[in-house]
Amino acid sequence: MLAVSAIAIGLLAIGGSSRLTANTSVLPPGALAPSARERMIARQVGSLLEDAHYSRLKIDDSISPRVMDKFLNGMDGQRSYFLASDIAEFEAYRLRFDDMIRTGDIEPAYAMFARYQQRNRERVQYALSLLDTEPDFTLDEQFEFDREGAAWPASKAELDELWRKRVKNDAISLLLAGKNWTEIRDTLRTRYDRVLKRAEQIKPEEVFELFLNSYARTFDPHSSYFSPRNSEEYKIQMSLNYEGIGASLQTVDDYVTIMNLIEGGPAAAAGTLSVNDRITAVGQGKEGPLTDVIGWRIDDVVQLIRGKGGTVVRLQVLPVGAAPGSPEKLVEFTRGKVTLEAQAARKELKIIKRGDREHRIGVINVPGFYSDYDAQRAGDATMLDVVGDGPEREALMAHAASLGLAERVRWYGALAQPALVPLYQGARALAIPSREEGLGLVAVEAQLCGTPVVAYADGGLIDVVRPEHGGTLVAVGDTRALGEALARLLADEASAHERGMAARDDMLARFSPAAVAGQYLSLYRQAVQ
Repeated sequence: MLAVSAIAIGLLAIGGSSRLTANTSVLPPGALAPSARERMIARQVGSLLEDAHYSRLKIDDSISPRVMDKFLNGMDGQRSYFLASDIAEFEAYRLRFDDMIRTGDIEPAYAMFARYQQRNRERVQYALSLLDTEPDFTLDEQFEFDREGAAWPASKAELDELWRKRVKNDAISLLLAGKNWTEIRDTLRTRYDRVLKRAEQIKPEEVFELFLNSYARTFDPHSSYFSPRNSEEYKIQMSLNYEGIGASLQTVDDYVTIMNLIEGGPAAAAGTLSVNDRITAVGQGKEGPLTDVIGWRIDDVVQLIRGKGGTVVRLQVLPVGAAPGSPEKLVEFTRGKVTLEAQAARKELKIIKRGDREHRIGVINVPGFYSDYDAQRAGDATMLDVVGDGPEREALMAHAASLGLAERVRWYGALAQPALVPLYQGARALAIPSREEGLGLVAVEAQLCGTPVVAYADGGLIDVVRPEHGGTLVAVGDTRALGEALARLLADEASAHERGMAARDDMLARFSPAAVAGQYLSLYRQAVQ
């Protein structure tokens, strides 16, 4: 039923006409504006969602704020463009999104997008101006690259400071790649110019798609409105084959990000890409120059990656979980025919004998299916983040898939220490199943972040993970006890938080610079007595 809904909505983007005249009175001069046809389609999609969607949600004031928030997140999910004053101004529309789609008077949404374009232009131009002067790389500064859920910047000065650090961070990533300042400046100037150009190339149909998907995905994560361009992509999916590497992509911030690896495709077979890896550059052939694609339109990146079967394409990738500026990897693929039949449902007839009787049972095998979105919304969908690498990784990934858990396990590989912090902070608990461990530095780091640790009672972990201070130790090799301890923390968020804070206080008392210095001083004093 979900697929039918998506197809039906997509078809509306292709046909139909109207004599209605768009009212653009709220739009600034030169802004993108909805056409009469799009106003008509908006009304039709609204009716279709209410009347035909299985959820039976009503588009009214109760759903309007959720739609508006999805629309804002679609434009500025990292809260790096809009000012708090912009958001305050938009509050006038918070209870009007239900009326917009019912009446077709969708100009306020386009006015919000026009403001986003304005802020985008201002930010990129400011970033370009910063390239006139080389940053001071000797300063000890921090850049918050994940701002989802952060407060909207209160002033232009605050936004300027955010973007100064962002530009500096971009420069550091290239510095670590061995480029000098002149090369860094030229690369970033090209990149930012491209971002600016992309923003100016946005078409009304793209704004319309974003607008309608804010409604469709409020109903459920699978319902989508297809623009004519994305309708063509859908035809490829329905044809069950194309030539490329077999990866589904999505733009996240300025990065084209791996969202899925298609079973049987070159990328899945190679095992060198992971979901949420970010593509930073694309090269043709084994020796062709790498083209920086940060800030590119996703369809332009797709065109670079797809190509004739048997040819080679190289991707420069920022691994999942790695902060911008972290070491990147270069992976190579030979393009091939990607057969999507591997993802299609397959039928099978099984004959089971019971006594003298035969029972014929039809089985439909679905290799990949939906995530448990209801459970996620209820907070019941547990995700396992696996950090680290080794010879058993592929076997473990295959084991997770065989258990039907592929969608709930994220494989990060080896990560630099700065990239671990957001993972520590976002986890309900950290499991350390090591059977032999020295100090247990990971346990110290996690507890300093307020994350409770469950570990085997071995080696240095006995001294670091203390039950009287929020830690949990179980007998070495007792996997059942390890799982049960984790389950208790997952079931009781308040208890997990309390134990994490207790562990953090213990770590600060024992491993802070001042505490360690005091311990060394005590040892020195004992030694000289």
